[in-house]
Amino acid sequence: MKSWLKNQFLNMGGLESMNEVIMEFVKWFGQDWWSFIDALVTIVTVSAVLYNLWQIKKQLNPIQILIKKNDVITELPSFIIRKNFTRSEVQGVLRSLHKGETYDIAFTGKAEFLKAIVGIQRGDSSTLIIPILPEDTFELKVSTK
Repeated sequence: MKSWLKNQFLNMGGLESMNEVIMEFVKWFGQDWWSFIDALVTIVTVSAVLYNLWQIKKQLNPIQILIKKNDVITELPSFIIRKNFTRSEVQGVLRSLHKGETYDIAFTGKAEFLKAIVGIQRGDSSTLIIPILPEDTFELKVSTK
């Protein structure tokens, strides 16, 4: 039974043992300079492609926006994916969820707001918490429960 398994599943292109697999891999690097450069470029290219795929997947993560009013945190019923997360997108979501015509939130005019957005774009966070002060004008037109 062992010889049948070895012949059926472990015979990779005529290679009988793992030592032969390793030796073939070493030969790929050791034939001449052009083979070595080709192997190196192939490995670097595959690594770059895998890193790029990881970055693309990361950029498609949804970012949740939370409102903190009177020490109560409310999750907005909308989200923005990381690659589209900008100041104008956040303000558009806030505008579309506000009951009135215009809103005024002091936090959206501060440097902390922009730093939070940059941090989310870099991947440092996946949530934006917007504090609403008593003097701010913002009220949700939809129930989030």
